[in-house]
Amino acid sequence: MSEIVLDIGNSRAKGAFFSQGDLIENIVLPQDLMAAIGPWIDRHHPERMLVSSTADEHLDLQQWLPEYAEVQYLTIDTPLPIQNSYESDTLGQDRIANAVAGHLKNSAASLVIDAGSCVTYDWTVDGTYLGGSISPGLRMRTQAMHHFTGRLPQVEGPFPDEVLASTTTDALRSGAFHGLRLEIDGIIRLFRSRFPEGTVLITGGDALLLADRLENDIFADPLLTLRGLHAILTYHST
Repeated sequence: MSEIVLDIGNSRAKGAFFSQGDLIENIVLPQDLMAAIGPWIDRHHPERMLVSSTADEHLDLQQWLPEYAEVQYLTIDTPLPIQNSYESDTLGQDRIANAVAGHLKNSAASLVIDAGSCVTYDWTVDGTYLGGSISPGLRMRTQAMHHFTGRLPQVEGPFPDEVLASTTTDALRSGAFHGLRLEIDGIIRLFRSRFPEGTVLITGGDALLLADRLENDIFADPLLTLRGLHAILTYHST
């Protein structure tokens, strides 16, 4: 069975091609989504697809993709291999996919950290998604300090190993990076105090940047959301 999953977010889109359950190829799609995605899908000739989209401007995909394969769209009503105790129908589709992927790694307890534009923390215990929390991502923190103050500049990386900084730009980088790093370590400690045998995973655009500089030993997988989407597609199709 050949399958493609698409994760269309607010700033970029990602796709993965699976064959016989194995992830064979992944792609990060540029802004010109339609022009880039068509040839890529056509080259793989998938038998079925799952689309997760949080970006309203890509709704026209529903009129375009079905010519390539049997297409399913992730919605609040999509059957899942886990129970969902979240009380709101506004739960992000990427968070659901992450929770499913975490459950596959450890069905007893998992914490998935998605370090992107925002940082999400999603807890799944004994096959039930319990919820989690959301906080600003690394670049959102630097942008906020610039936007909401009169004289602080906009900064980018590299982000320093040292907490103490001797210039304003380095202080902004340090505060954003180490504030987030310490936040993540704190959430991991809280999770492990409750579930000592649980598994912690990190994904998202800043996953690799953060994983090696955390105090806690965790597993980094930038493709985790796509693996979760594939697990949902497989479960939905059985």
